[in-house]
Amino acid sequence: MTGPSRPGDDEPAPPSPGARPNPLATGGFSLTFPTGETVPVGEDNSDDTDDAAPAADGDRGVAEEPLPAEAAAETASPVEVESGSATETSYGGGDSDAGLSADFFPPPDRSERSPDRSVLTVLGAVAAAVVVLGGGAWWFTRPDPTPPPAQLHPVVIPTGDSAAASAPAVAEDGPLPVTIESDCPGQRDPSLAASSDANSAWVCPTGGVPFGQQLVLTLPKPYVITGIKFWPGFQGQGADGGDEWYRHRLINTAQIVFNDPDRTLVSLTPQAERRQYAKALNHILANQATITLLDTAAPPPAPAPSATAVPPGIDPTGPAPLPDLGSLFPTNNNANSDDGPESSSVAMWGLQLIGHLP
Repeated sequence: MTGPSRPGDDEPAPPSPGARPNPLATGGFSLTFPTGETVPVGEDNSDDTDDAAPAADGDRGVAEEPLPAEAAAETASPVEVESGSATETSYGGGDSDAGLSADFFPPPDRSERSPDRSVLTVLGAVAAAVVVLGGGAWWFTRPDPTPPPAQLHPVVIPTGDSAAASAPAVAEDGPLPVTIESDCPGQRDPSLAASSDANSAWVCPTGGVPFGQQLVLTLPKPYVITGIKFWPGFQGQGADGGDEWYRHRLINTAQIVFNDPDRTLVSLTPQAERRQYAKALNHILANQATITLLDTAAPPPAPAPSATAVPPGIDPTGPAPLPDLGSLFPTNNNANSDDGPESSSVAMWGLQLIGHLP
């Protein structure tokens, strides 16, 4: 039975909540909440609905019609329902993922997590390059190794009883054994040039040429020659007791040439002085030398004998000698002239070569 018709009554009225179908009314279901709690549903609760409630005053006793099944499914809250061993997932409101089945989030692909081999190769090459460059930089910039500390050794001080170690013998310079030769007609023995007797000397007639005379000195084997010595005249007395220095020409300059590989030539400058002339030589290794006279000078005049002096060779206790007529009537032949008898020869005495064995 229905009431009087009104405008719009031809449209169906929405069903009441009690008239809607209950999806959980079949029983044997359980509800799983996001917190993990499961609540069993064992009885039909459809009787508790308010479908039998009296209609409100304004409803005029119009019965509510149930919603179609499609609309009921759209308005239902998504709930995960367990039925036996099967699990069904319903979707409802809310943003929480708790209680969702594992099928909703499929496992990630393991192949996507494996690293790219080309990337690993590049990283390994970079690491190796860093190691090589770092090692090279350390090698070339490392500090110099510290030298080991000096080792200290005890020093033994010798006592007076211990014999001192003998030092190696050092060769001493001295006169060398020479053989002297000369090519001078009318000369005295050339070996007298090296005589140790002051009254014996080498005398060579000039023949009117006061230079060019030679003496050849020969050693038995090569020696290290370090010097030469000689008197540039006749330093001694003659058989009559007279001073031979004033009776022969004196050597001004000369030269000596050695037979070493360099053919060493040394100048000698005694300057006709009445003294022993010495010349140091620079360790010449040779076994022969040649002395050549380059310039000679006439001897100075002999000093006049004093009135109180007794001439040599005269007995002071005997009768008085006759006066020297030559001193009373001097001639033009004086000792300073190259034409005098004192300038007809040249002399040398005390010749020595100084050195040692090599």
